[in-house]
Amino acid sequence: MIANIVERHFLSEEAADFIRKETGEEIIDIMDIEVDKEKLVKAEIIISQRRLTEELVRECKDLKWIQSFSAGVNLLPLQTLKELGVVVTNTSGIHAPQMTDLAMGMILAFSRSLVEHIRYQKTLRWTQGFSYGELLDSELLIIGSGKIGEMLALKAKAFGMRTVGIKRTVKPLDNFDEVRPVSELKDAMKTADYIVILLPLTPETRNLVDAEALSCMKESAVFVNLGRGPIVDENALIEILKNKKIRGAALDVYKREPLPDDSPLWELDNVIMTPHVGGWGPGNEMRGARLVVDNIRRFRKGEKLINVVDPDMGY
Repeated sequence: MIANIVERHFLSEEAADFIRKETGEEIIDIMDIEVDKEKLVKAEIIISQRRLTEELVRECKDLKWIQSFSAGVNLLPLQTLKELGVVVTNTSGIHAPQMTDLAMGMILAFSRSLVEHIRYQKTLRWTQGFSYGELLDSELLIIGSGKIGEMLALKAKAFGMRTVGIKRTVKPLDNFDEVRPVSELKDAMKTADYIVILLPLTPETRNLVDAEALSCMKESAVFVNLGRGPIVDENALIEILKNKKIRGAALDVYKREPLPDDSPLWELDNVIMTPHVGGWGPGNEMRGARLVVDNIRRFRKGEKLINVVDPDMGY
């Protein structure tokens, strides 16, 4: 029997049943990898969002394809999978609506001093002495101008912002005033009013935004990270925030998750924090399920899959 595994700790029964019904495939739900390991190692296809170790995938003798239910695939042993000839695909693009909503919400919160007002509201203080900006003609730097970055640029344009993208392969993109290579990252950070990280974590992006890059920001700039925590030198960011060298930061991802209780980030009044929920949204699951169904049909027909990951590039 060919076992096609839907790892259900992240996927609802409704979505799993949708995949089963639309494809007619033999689907086995697994809630716990360790408990149901015997079933997992027989799989031809694995649909998962969890870390799969090198040792585990080597035991999966019939495995041909892993569909990650996440855009990031840094939890998979990509080089081992390449060696074994296992194709990896991700769900890049399904998180764009909700992640870009969060990014714009964070930007607006700083632009209109909403965090300060919420804090003062709790103490019954009527205070108007905060900084009030406007997004019209302000510059947004999007570091990682893929599908999510493109949607963010579209939304930013509705506010009249100037949009600049950083992309590994430079090419014209809709709703971007300018697209620059990674080599020009520090120069681009010097003029940006808002900087949003949307990169995957790869060997090339790890610590890409280091202390030197962070020091390039204007004192009025706001830094937003919705990519992965290790892309940024977190200690350097904390020092810059402590010393008020920038306006503030909005973070959804961190070097260590959950964020440790002793992290200085908890105490900083110029930081907005969310617990890695940027990709969560009511439409996310079914967008992913529909993509999975499309890919299963392509797989059975021998057609090119959607969102194939380059194991050397990491995305």
